[in-house]
Amino acid sequence: PEDYTDWKGVHIADSNGAEIMEAVHKGRFWINIINIDKADKRCADILQRIYSNISKNSSHLTDIKSGYSTLIISSPGIQVYYHLDAEANMLWHLKGQKQVWVYPKSEELSPQNELEKVIAQEKDEDLPFKKSFDDAAETFVLEGGDVLTWPIHSPHRVENLTVNVSLTSSYYSNENRLLNAVHC
Repeated sequence: PEDYTDWKGVHIADSNGAEIMEAVHKGRFWINIINIDKADKRCADILQRIYSNISKNSSHLTDIKSGYSTLIISSPGIQVYYHLDAEANMLWHLKGQKQVWVYPKSEELSPQNELEKVIAQEKDEDLPFKKSFDDAAETFVLEGGDVLTWPIHSPHRVENLTVNVSLTSSYYSNENRLLNAVHC
């Protein structure tokens, strides 16, 4: 989790679906199918219904709207490095097993200047990480059918224990938009 150089982009345009899935099962491969809500109206409708229902039942958040969604298919052993997101997120775990660490917001674990740079899009979301940070984390092992969310701007990281399929979705509320404007 401390070596961010492990990430490498690959071009898969000349591969067929069977070859790509074989790479997921045999290797260290991560597929992000972004904006599925824009590609498939059914997905957009489902996310809109979910966030409409959450909005009706969450008095502390108003006017919740879906931001973006990504379907993720990934190999065992793949990880998402320690980072924070500018948007609020939900992780809808569909298949496999993954471990998620969620860290409290603090100056030591996510310095204010780093948060502001992420929100202002001056840098990517990755943060400096020390293994000792894990002592402060809540950990969750997700199985298919589990959903996890965490407070906006909370640092987190993920390790896949098996082949995984997940959907991540971001959302915006009036309160989150105001909070980001203040930080920006």
